[in-house]
Amino acid sequence: MGDINIFVDESGTRDGNSEYYLLTLVFHDQNEDIYRCIHLYEHALLERGLPDIPFHAGPLFNGHDDYASYAMNTRKQLFTAFYTFAWHLPITYVTFA
Repeated sequence: MGDINIFVDESGTRDGNSEYYLLTLVFHDQNEDIYRCIHLYEHALLERGLPDIPFHAGPLFNGHDDYASYAMNTRKQLFTAFYTFAWHLPITYVTFA
């Protein structure tokens, strides 16, 4: 096994103002190449005329921030493209609530 990258993401607040606090750990073995997945994702965006912008689920779902100017149909397509990309990545993850 090679080097392992660990990405940590959280949702909610630690001060108790959120109903839930989620912590997700994403693991990626550096021996597993992700460049093909990235290329396929970028190609899918290009083929559909979609913008290649950072993915942020909350604003995407609600049409806020960087997604405010995009129609619901475009936002659905962005979500589907990212979901497909993430599904094919050689990663594992665990979420704690």
